[in-house]
Amino acid sequence: MELVTPNEIGIRFEVSEDGATYRDNAKKKAEAGRRLSGLPTLADDSGLEVPLLGGRPGVQSAYFAGREHYGDSPALVRALLAALGDAAGSSPPASFRCIAILALPDGRIFEGEGVLTGRIAVRTASASTRCSSSPMDGAWRS
Repeated sequence: MELVTPNEIGIRFEVSEDGATYRDNAKKKAEAGRRLSGLPTLADDSGLEVPLLGGRPGVQSAYFAGREHYGDSPALVRALLAALGDAAGSSPPASFRCIAILALPDGRIFEGEGVLTGRIAVRTASASTRCSSSPMDGAWRS
């Protein structure tokens, strides 16, 4: 088995991440990739969940600072810390949740979920210590 990206096999597509859940978004992406390629397709969706904020930013993590700041890590971290206000200084608990979906050509779907718990850090991590591509990872400490 060889793992390839859509770009490597000449497929370019965008899927609107407008689902109500991580599962909805991951499934949309996996099924779109499978339809376009005819190959088994693995896709995911993830986000940061802060109990103090009622579980936000959650499925909207990438847009937490507004749609114009999609993927803008510094803006997303600023928005998170602003939403937390004075509570940010107490390093409130949070979870990073990821749902992965594997869509097979025969229509079968497999899914998995992972959760990493930790605390929000007021000081952002340096680029050399970051291990996630999440736009919220600069405000995260496990």
